[in-house]
Amino acid sequence: MSLLNSSWAGALLVVIAGACLVRLESPFDPVVWEHPTDLPVLEGALSPNERLLETEHLHEGQVIAPEAFAEGDDGSLYTGTWDGRVYRMDPDGTNPTVVFFTGGVVSAAGRAVGSTTGVEYGTSFMHECHEKVP
Repeated sequence: MSLLNSSWAGALLVVIAGACLVRLESPFDPVVWEHPTDLPVLEGALSPNERLLETEHLHEGQVIAPEAFAEGDDGSLYTGTWDGRVYRMDPDGTNPTVVFFTGGVVSAAGRAVGSTTGVEYGTSFMHECHEKVP
């Protein structure tokens, strides 16, 4: 019986504490935040940097997610991609061709969908053997 009485006493205590909390006044006075209309002008070191908007996009839609670039002895550019492919390009960045594949997973459609050795292997390897790869 004492367990039942203590359960009732606990429940009554919770109800009384809840009633007290509802009746207490909050010391906080919330207000609605409004976005300021007179924003400061960003000048000097804080001025917007839009230099990347002026850059030339190489191989857009052709070489997906290049990780790093290296220059070969003949001036050719090399890059590794997320799926383990290594591309060689002309010195001006045109004509990307796959010259090496680090061994990724190939889908049923014959397309590489991931690499077991990774991009890091491809980019370090391409730097060592770029003149040996056709």
